Amino acid sequence: MHQYSKWFGTAFNKLSLADIHDAITAALSANTIVEREKHLVNAQVLVAELHNTCNITDPFEIKVQDYYGRNIKVIFTDHFAESVREKITNAELKNSPLIGSMCQIGNVDYLWAEAEKNRDKIKQLYGG
Repeated sequence: MHQYSKWFGTAFNKLSLADIHDAITAALSANTIVEREKHLVNAQVLVAELHNTCNITDPFEIKVQDYYGRNIKVIFTDHFAESVREKITNAELKNSPLIGSMCQIGNVDYLWAEAEKNRDKIKQLYGG
């Protein structure tokens, strides 16, 4: 089975999800890390609420919390993905890997080299 994850963003943009789009746009244009986090968490909550309305799985409690005791707000969503996977009946699809971050599939040395070249931009992005 071919995975075309590069098309996810294109397909996502075609959905009628104005609130989620607005939250992501606001996060991208935020001037501070606090403002960016607020909009990203809002986008996470909106996506989780959308999941709960689709009746794919039993609804989940949506809880904003610190990321493993750090002062970083998130909702933990791994249970969403696992619950959806349990509902899949097609064996090939069910056994496909979950799509993760670029660091999970990319060349870590390359990513670190790019980060090093863009250190000032990254520090500015994260409020440093």
